[in-house]
Amino acid sequence: MEPGPSWAAGGLADHASHEAKARATSKTRVKARLPADTNRDTMSDVATRADSKLMLSAPMSRLAQNRAGSRALALLPPARDAGGMARPLAKLLSMRTPKRRWAQFSLATLFVVVTTLCVSSPAAELKTTIDSLVEPLTKDKQTVGLVVGVLVGDLPQVFGYGRVTTPCGELQPDGDTLFEIGSITKAFTGVLLAEAMVRNEVKLDDPANQHLPNDLQIRPLTDKSITLLHLATHRSGLAVQPPLIGLTARNMKNPYADFTRTKLVALMAALKPMREPGEKYEYSNLAVGLLGHALVNNAKAASFNTLVKDRVCRPLGMTDTSEGLTGAQKARLAHGHNAKLEPTDPWEFASLEACGGLRSSANDLLKFAAANLGKTTTPLAEALRASHEKRDITGSEAVEIGLCWHRLNLKSGEPVVWHNGGTGGYRSMLAFTPGTDRAVVVLCAADLGQQVDKLALEVLTAVQPN
Repeated sequence: MEPGPSWAAGGLADHASHEAKARATSKTRVKARLPADTNRDTMSDVATRADSKLMLSAPMSRLAQNRAGSRALALLPPARDAGGMARPLAKLLSMRTPKRRWAQFSLATLFVVVTTLCVSSPAAELKTTIDSLVEPLTKDKQTVGLVVGVLVGDLPQVFGYGRVTTPCGELQPDGDTLFEIGSITKAFTGVLLAEAMVRNEVKLDDPANQHLPNDLQIRPLTDKSITLLHLATHRSGLAVQPPLIGLTARNMKNPYADFTRTKLVALMAALKPMREPGEKYEYSNLAVGLLGHALVNNAKAASFNTLVKDRVCRPLGMTDTSEGLTGAQKARLAHGHNAKLEPTDPWEFASLEACGGLRSSANDLLKFAAANLGKTTTPLAEALRASHEKRDITGSEAVEIGLCWHRLNLKSGEPVVWHNGGTGGYRSMLAFTPGTDRAVVVLCAADLGQQVDKLALEVLTAVQPN
């Protein structure tokens, strides 16, 4: 039987039937004794049915309430008037051994069963929903391992699927498994810009050259300056990536590894933007990479990795988000796979770290999401909010941009703040709805393209309140 409005009505009808029978026998003294294993069997049967039936199109919160409520009612004793229920209970509880002990045990067991169902059912429903959404990505794909992290209210949950290969062997990924997060790194760069703005270290309309090192100055196309805001909103006019990087890289599977600062300096001495700043939205790894250099130089930090750890990760208790990994962290890094699901090399960023160099875990990114939703008391709160604000439009009417973060609306109209990421062997997406306190992160150790983005938004839609 498919769950839904009719299923819920059926559950309530069954309960009404129990009530009718109870009223018909309200004057009869109850002396029946249940077999010792009845409650265990009933709970097991209910849990099995809860895991196996689901309406995928129904909002999770409403569906969970209907099913948990109906199942709990089915296990409650038949309803009675106050006097009718009180008398049998008083009789049972006044009994001396062993009947009294059995009555007390039965009531305690009933309370545990009902409480367990009411608490556990939404979690079971959530996992069933995510299982169904993930299956098309992992079915018959032995090398695809991914995790889905969900934050609903104050409760973070992480579900692992498939298998990943790490230096410690093959295993199912979990909340502590590390992945390359690619351009989700840009969201951290946007937060660093907002944080510098809150500190009054920079203004968004400052010329980028005011904060860039002398050897990385941008040659203007005209007398109009490229600002920090232009870099953060992909309206600088700069190319999507350093020209010819794909042709000049020593290792095509790791193209940014040998694009050193020396090469970046030489590029900036010769390169001019393609068009006037502010004229058009054009996604640019080069622009955000340069924004990172401006912020590092302004803060007099040793590196982008140092700056993001000092100003974002440590204040939020994020211990697994970093460009470089310790030996223990490397042991938890999932090996990436390309679009053909073949093992491929990790990506390293020699000079444009701020556009895509971080690695992280689902547990860490859920902490980041919680802080962005205002669930963490942190000095970063103002900067996080500022990073989400709409700053401009993109090439699509449906998508806006904040400080590196993108913004769109779900079909329900609920605004979503998000960023996705992709490197040679990984895909990722982090998305949250500030109005409903929901967040989703998907990290995948294979380049599955936009399937990961689609999965993240489907899960985020499924966990929205009704």
